[in-house]
Amino acid sequence: MLTDIEQLPIEPDQIAKVVIDEKSGVVVVGEAVRISTVAVAQGNLTIRITETPQVSQPNAFAPGPAAVQSIPGQVTPTR
Repeated sequence: MLTDIEQLPIEPDQIAKVVIDEKSGVVVVGEAVRISTVAVAQGNLTIRITETPQVSQPNAFAPGPAAVQSIPGQVTPTR
């Protein structure tokens, strides 16, 4: 599984770091790492990462940007 992950082509937009300790199974993720919607399963553990885009559209003559988008994320581990 780790070999498959290491072979994925990635184009980072920020400097981000992920460290995986294969022996202990520990994964350390830096603050600049962003993860899209994904589900990972290993044995009886499943981790789902989802996001729900929300857009706020101001009134027609309101000052400021035309739309503000926030993407709250949710991580759901299950056994």
